[in-house]
Amino acid sequence: MKKLYIIFLILLSGIATNAQCWSKISAYWYTSVGIKNDGTLWGWGSNGSGFFLTGDYVSRSTPTLIGTDANWMEVSVGSQHILALKTNGTLWAWGYNSFGQLGDGTNITRNSPTQIGTSTWLKISTGQNSSFAIRSDSTLWAWGGNSSGQLGVGNTTDQNVLTQIGVGSKWKSIAANYNHTLAIKADGTLWAWGENSFGQLGDGTNIQKSSPTQIGIGITWSRLSESAGVQFSLAIATNGTLWGWGNNSYGQLGNGTTGSGVRSNPTQIGTATDWQKVSTGSDHTLAIKTDGTLWAWGGNYRGQLGDGTTIQKTEPTRIGISTMWQKIAAGQGHSTGVLTDATNWAWGYNGFGELGIGSQVDIFFPVNVSCINVGLDNTELKNDVSVYPNPAAETLTITTDLNLIINKITITDLLGKIFLETNGNSNQIDVSMLDSGMYLLKMISEGNSRTIRFIKK
Repeated sequence: MKKLYIIFLILLSGIATNAQCWSKISAYWYTSVGIKNDGTLWGWGSNGSGFFLTGDYVSRSTPTLIGTDANWMEVSVGSQHILALKTNGTLWAWGYNSFGQLGDGTNITRNSPTQIGTSTWLKISTGQNSSFAIRSDSTLWAWGGNSSGQLGVGNTTDQNVLTQIGVGSKWKSIAANYNHTLAIKADGTLWAWGENSFGQLGDGTNIQKSSPTQIGIGITWSRLSESAGVQFSLAIATNGTLWGWGNNSYGQLGNGTTGSGVRSNPTQIGTATDWQKVSTGSDHTLAIKTDGTLWAWGGNYRGQLGDGTTIQKTEPTRIGISTMWQKIAAGQGHSTGVLTDATNWAWGYNGFGELGIGSQVDIFFPVNVSCINVGLDNTELKNDVSVYPNPAAETLTITTDLNLIINKITITDLLGKIFLETNGNSNQIDVSMLDSGMYLLKMISEGNSRTIRFIKK
């Protein structure tokens, strides 16, 4: 593990890789989605709602192209549906629709992107089964599941059409959480509504609210968490301070406590005044400072903090040495982030392939989500080639269809450096001489090639 962590530090020190293609990311539960620099949309991890548009419900462990459009600008993934904006500002939705979370006026599941309305939009956010968007006129709209008042429309009735929240037209940002919602107005005031059993609204009570309630009066707010937090909330004030409230059973608030440390009012996290972005998962938190450093705290039982351990942290802990972090997103037990060079990194729980690295093995430190050979893993190949075990310590075994003859095998690192070449006469490859890390195994057969990523322990 020590050797693996050293490799992670080297990779994040600013060395360019072959994965410089990602511009946006979003994560929820066991799914990750991202937009590449060419405007195409990709998904990996759980596909239980069929929203990867592959015609099945099979999970994918490498990024899989969603549709064929190449003009996507923003994306937000919920537990069973996806919202996305195109470069022309139009709003699109697809996936399950049993709560009306697509907003098309029905409760019918859509297996392809469906345009919602004819307006142009600026921001989007998805909760568990709810959806939110800020229109180009700065009005705020909501639809979908509303059992806890999380839509903020004054009742607890589900809505399958876009419904305006209040009459104000000065909304700046929105963050849908599990069953509660936060939003900031243009004047820097913070508002919250929905489920509140752990004080996650931050109004000093545990009483559910179905209409926007102002939070943290006297503080001017600048940024909300960029993904869903379950029963807790974080936000950044305009002076760069970071604040948290709600459930703290895993130390996810970062105030040095757990369990009884539940807060129903915004509580400042440390004394730092240089926080830039924050993202909350189910029970862990990621944050970026203005110097580009990455920090994490909270639950770590699947390595979702990325510090090379599975030990939970109750205070912000710096991850690696890179000063290039630009975007972050946290899911159920996994994390992902993009550096300023457009490389994408992921770590933590990987049972559904949500790390996008071609395996379903948990990783305790950031690993590169490559752009090359995208879609090439055991779920995407023709079922004629597979390798095991993965991760491997000493030997990789290659299994093939009886009629398939492999003519050449090459093993490279993610930078393309060749470590091994063989004529393919043997179905067992000795990898004991390789350092711990991730590699690409390329097999050439009858003029075609297969590439599978594997991890050397």
